[in-house]
Amino acid sequence: MMAGVTLVAFAIYLLYQEIPLNISTWGLWTILNTVNCVTMMRAGNKQAWLPAGYATGAFLITVMVIKNGTWSWGVLETLVLLGTLGALYVSFKVNKELGIVMAVSAMLIAGAPTVYDSWLAPASESWWLWAICCISSVISAVVASGWTIKDRLFSVTGGLFNALMFLLVVF
Repeated sequence: MMAGVTLVAFAIYLLYQEIPLNISTWGLWTILNTVNCVTMMRAGNKQAWLPAGYATGAFLITVMVIKNGTWSWGVLETLVLLGTLGALYVSFKVNKELGIVMAVSAMLIAGAPTVYDSWLAPASESWWLWAICCISSVISAVVASGWTIKDRLFSVTGGLFNALMFLLVVF
């Protein structure tokens, strides 16, 4: 839940800043993290707090972004939405663990533009967001009950992604 609280703090920060974020992107992050939570719980993970926290925080950011954000829908958003819907379908109809892999893959695809943008123009003021989300993911991975897809894939990949983002914005 530490990651969720951090995203809530970021949502409050957005209230006082003129940062034009994409409403559709944050809406998709809300859906994507909710789907990650659902697929993990369907596979038997009874402690899917990390994606639940991310979903809650992303929802609040989506609400805040409506104030200053823009709406833009492109190929990436379509791919992420299709991957997310595919993950739900696979989780319910084919294989629960494969649904998790698909949902996490969609998450990484959704994060690619953020990595690219941070590579080109790092937003150093966001270092705290990436640091706390990385720490949250690492803690979640360490305390997970087993070395399984349902227990650790989301937190390990999230930790790596957030660590990369932290490094990009700091250095």
